[in-house]
Amino acid sequence: MNRSVKYFICSIFNSLSMSQKRKKKPTPQSTSEPTIQSPRISQPPTPSSPPVGRIGCFERLKQASGYIGITLGLLGLISWLAVYPRLTPNASLPTDTEDELSSSRFTITNDGYMRITDVKATCFMWRVQYGKAVITINDGMYVIVSPPQHTLSVSEGFTIPCTQGAPIESTLGPQPVTQADIGIVIYYRPWPLVFLRSRRIFRFVARFDERGHIVAWDKQPAYTMERDFDHAIKEWESQGQRF
Repeated sequence: MNRSVKYFICSIFNSLSMSQKRKKKPTPQSTSEPTIQSPRISQPPTPSSPPVGRIGCFERLKQASGYIGITLGLLGLISWLAVYPRLTPNASLPTDTEDELSSSRFTITNDGYMRITDVKATCFMWRVQYGKAVITINDGMYVIVSPPQHTLSVSEGFTIPCTQGAPIESTLGPQPVTQADIGIVIYYRPWPLVFLRSRRIFRFVARFDERGHIVAWDKQPAYTMERDFDHAIKEWESQGQRF
């Protein structure tokens, strides 16, 4: 704030406060004996020290600005906690060797400080292959799931299945999965900023052993599949579906 503006605000504040405190002084009664008044010696004010009223006004302005800063800081902290919740993904190993992808379970847990609402999630099959290039799935989505009441409270989690709805078969019979690069996509609204709809993508890549079975799901950066997912969503919505 400009210094001249500060002086102007303080002068108005001091004039209002002095007008309320000002009272009429009683008129001294005349006495028969003359009174001798001692000479009053006035010292000029030091130019470097402002009047006491201005110092008090500046202190009050500092206090007010401090309160405003604390309030804005708290609002910013709440907004940051709401917009960036701590969503933790986890992948479990398959329980069925005949259908390893569908029997794997992917869980998202809300480890933040705020609940999230309007939660929807899906498994985005970015690059999935069965057999030796017998069947290939690119940019596939089949199932959309939500937690109870579409809300994920603090420390709660829910499972997103990665399934195409039926076992993959060909003329050669059932085919095992030989490549799986998938993304677990979740849409949500952070509370209390429910007017914002956010999205997170967690990418997992299957690791196989020498026998061709999945032994781990490795986390990888998801930015490489975001463009393909956006394209798949547009095609999906053009068919009358909504996420």
